[in-house]
Amino acid sequence: MLPDTPRDKAMLAAERVRTGVEALVVPFADGVIRATVSIGSATALGDDRRRMDGLLADEDQALYAAK
Repeated sequence: MLPDTPRDKAMLAAERVRTGVEALVVPFADGVIRATVSIGSATALGDDRRRMDGLLADEDQALYAAK
């Protein structure tokens, strides 16, 4: 959750997290473990504030679209 953050700034933050995780290399046994993440985003600003259930449903839909 990024309160008081416009959509474009939230998307930049999500992309920084995504690329940060993608860049991680974790040594394990005789190799390495690498991971990626998918991130969904939903925004409610000003008069568009909705109940949390609706906002989470929108975010969940965005997450599945990102996958």
